[in-house]
Amino acid sequence: MAKKSKIKFTLDLPLFSLFALISMLLVVLDAFVLKGKIMPFIVSPTVKDFSFSNPLSYIKIVSHILGSQTTAPGIYLWLYGIVYVIFAGSEAEKTYGTVFLAIMLVLSSIFSGVLAACVLETPISTAFPVVFLLNFLTIFGNLKKNTLTASSLILLAAICAFDVIITKNPVILAVDAAGGLCGSLISFLAVPNKKPKASKKAPVKTETRATYHDGDDDDDTTVIGTFNL
Repeated sequence: MAKKSKIKFTLDLPLFSLFALISMLLVVLDAFVLKGKIMPFIVSPTVKDFSFSNPLSYIKIVSHILGSQTTAPGIYLWLYGIVYVIFAGSEAEKTYGTVFLAIMLVLSSIFSGVLAACVLETPISTAFPVVFLLNFLTIFGNLKKNTLTASSLILLAAICAFDVIITKNPVILAVDAAGGLCGSLISFLAVPNKKPKASKKAPVKTETRATYHDGDDDDDTTVIGTFNL
């Protein structure tokens, strides 16, 4: 009886799996356990509450991409963002590597957080700067190959429409998109991971073997040799 093969667990998205798990943990704890006590710390600063002397303002600049409103329609925006980064992050992480992509993610968060502190009166708390980051990376990757696909542009338009429909604020869309764009621009300086080239196999040497006979056969025929290739 054949043995059953064991299921092997692999962490295929180290960066975005960790990102999604942390975000889900924070949102669930805030909604069901701490009842709204976490979200005030993971929203972007605004023009009303940003303070250069308050360390919390700087933490919010980076952490706001992990949070979400725990009520509709904000929770739909958060869910869409988490699902998108899980599916779209796979190719990006294979192409640019976890460390370099983590730098892009932090830069996107910082740019969107700083812009929010400069122009927004209401805080934002979504992963949409990361969503735009991944979409722009796809577009820029195609541009490096001198191509521009219709699917990437349609997806970008759909993301913009969804952001505006949920937030009802085009300025938030501009902040999210600018954060993703600024973070993705350094991809032009990145050296994508190259797939290892298949090693060329050395040609198999064939040995030539000769078998000699004494010529004592009945038909007096002398066999010089047989060659096995």
